[in-house]
Amino acid sequence: MKNSLRISFLLLFIFANSLMGQEETNPKETPINTDRPTQTYSAFVVPKGVFQIESGFGYSQIKQAGFSQDFFIESIALNSLQLRYGISNNVELRLFQNISYNRLGPKGDKLRSDLLFAPTSIGTKIRIVDEEGFRPQISFLAEFGGEVFSDLGNENIKIFRFNFSNTISSKFSIAYSLGMNFGTDFSNSNTSITLMGAYALSSKISVFGEYYSTLNPDFFNLHNYDFGATYLVNNNLQLDVYMGSYFKKQINSTDLIFGLGFSTRIFKK
Repeated sequence: MKNSLRISFLLLFIFANSLMGQEETNPKETPINTDRPTQTYSAFVVPKGVFQIESGFGYSQIKQAGFSQDFFIESIALNSLQLRYGISNNVELRLFQNISYNRLGPKGDKLRSDLLFAPTSIGTKIRIVDEEGFRPQISFLAEFGGEVFSDLGNENIKIFRFNFSNTISSKFSIAYSLGMNFGTDFSNSNTSITLMGAYALSSKISVFGEYYSTLNPDFFNLHNYDFGATYLVNNNLQLDVYMGSYFKKQINSTDLIFGLGFSTRIFKK
């Protein structure tokens, strides 16, 4: 299995670097393109020599009904940090690290965990093809998480996802993705599906709405939504805010999510 994975990634890497993409534009003249703040990652790949930082604060709450009172599980992400670097115009390297703490217990009497550094993941995003007509822009994402700087044990996470995007008009675009998530030794697999629509209110402000789900053959399927806005301060700095909840209540359904953050980029001199 490990040898097959290595061969698959090598072939994908060679294929991505051999693609003859559309004529490249100067990235300094185009606005920053980010994976924040949606669950739907952009099909965009960070250009060669560009270092991109995406960071933010996040809050999520799961509420379970008890016999006498409701039980709450809260997760507070103090810094969800995504670092991205373009090693070519077709391939980027990625590092993700989340710093958070949890609170759980009845409302008003919650126990707080220690500060958690988890999960940590490294990966790559590879541009497969550019958008042309009805054909979407497509990229492939692979990420591996482990116990490096992690406080959640030795669980190894593997994420494989295809990302798609279509420009519908000068103001409206859609993005969507299909992926698989695996635990240790490729066990505990589930499927992730996302769909997002974004509308530009102006050259600076965009709003979005999103549906995302996790399909688990051994547990409940989770269906969630969120919405939010982004503000482009300049071509190299974007601010964002979002919030959301679930479509149907299940065990472990997230009752409330909220977050805000920023993204910026640095060009190689």
